Amino acid sequence: PACADNCLNDPPNLGGCLISDFKCLCNSFPFLSSTLACIQTACQGADQQTAISGAEDLCL
Repeated sequence: PACADNCLNDPPNLGGCLISDFKCLCNSFPFLSSTLACIQTACQGADQQTAISGAEDLCL
């Protein structure tokens, strides 16, 4: 959803990873926790769950 665009395209904390390095990002607690907090603030209801699921899918 559009509400999560800033959280995923310009994450608040890359945790020392490059934005293109999904393996690093998916193992980075600072990235995961800050992105989740961003999504929880930016999105509500079904959009929030859709955004979280989409972010999780990137790490599978």
